[in-house]
Amino acid sequence: MANVSPGTVDRVIHNRGKVSDKAMAKVSVILEEIQYKPNVFAQSLKKQTSLRMAALVPYHSSDGFWSKAYEGIQKAFVDFEHLGVSIEIEEFNNKDVNDFVKKARTILAENPNGLLITPVFLKESLEVLKEFENSEIPFVTFNTFIPELSSKSAIGQDLKQSGRLAASLIDQCRSDISNVLVIHLGENPGNAPHMMEKESGFREYFKESNPSIRIQSIEIPQTDQETINRILNKWSGDLRSVSGAYVTTAGAHHVAFTIKSRFEDSLVIGYDLIEENINGLKAGTIDFLINQNPFQSAYEGVSKLVDLLVFDKEVDKRMLMPLDIVNKENAAAYLNK
Repeated sequence: MANVSPGTVDRVIHNRGKVSDKAMAKVSVILEEIQYKPNVFAQSLKKQTSLRMAALVPYHSSDGFWSKAYEGIQKAFVDFEHLGVSIEIEEFNNKDVNDFVKKARTILAENPNGLLITPVFLKESLEVLKEFENSEIPFVTFNTFIPELSSKSAIGQDLKQSGRLAASLIDQCRSDISNVLVIHLGENPGNAPHMMEKESGFREYFKESNPSIRIQSIEIPQTDQETINRILNKWSGDLRSVSGAYVTTAGAHHVAFTIKSRFEDSLVIGYDLIEENINGLKAGTIDFLINQNPFQSAYEGVSKLVDLLVFDKEVDKRMLMPLDIVNKENAAAYLNK
């Protein structure tokens, strides 16, 4: 049809080798006329190679959030195994930055074809992922978006917007707001970008809507009840009322009862549909949960790597997950998904 050799057509389709401008134009016109689309599945079979991917995530036993993420990665492995994809999951202690770095470099030494990672530590993530980039190992991140990283794709919510959403819930559900709490549990927010982004959005909302509101940020490094009570007593003991408490992690259940006991009218907002938080919704100690859907985020992360490495497809640099508001009235619909 284009009066060129099969080899020329092949070079145009696969964008390899030298092709004259005239031949390129002829072939391109014909391909457009016949609405040509490559058979990516056939291409993947032709490669006849096994792709080794790695995933670096916190221990799935550490809390319900990471347990769901772990399940998402396992489900992706089952779904994509027929394409010759294997996924090795390496877990680390998300309270130990040295363990994170050690496990990341262990993976690097094994030279996988691609990496799925959640960059929970800002400084160290920038350092170790630069090493992956220098080794030309593509990586996809989920749960935390760090603009400085050269990730092929970043999966997760707009964390700043989720903080604004939490603030707007308090603003709309409570009148005469005076004091609100932002509670960071179990991590150092100074090196945890997901916490910083959420608090930034929360503060930004109230700065725009009601700058007179007092926002108290509280860091609780451990989740045992003694530590929680001691720190909450220290920071909120002089407050007569608290209109809302915003917990930036999946650990709202650790503090919800204490806050409700002390400030009965306080709205408690947290994250994620883990069993303990669902029980809090049912009991009335937690009012709203913002569902981050760790299962789907982790699954989509593996899917992006498969698109990139198996099918040679371009992937979106960022995939935003929806900000779902869940309370005790609609929780069942999410749990049955």
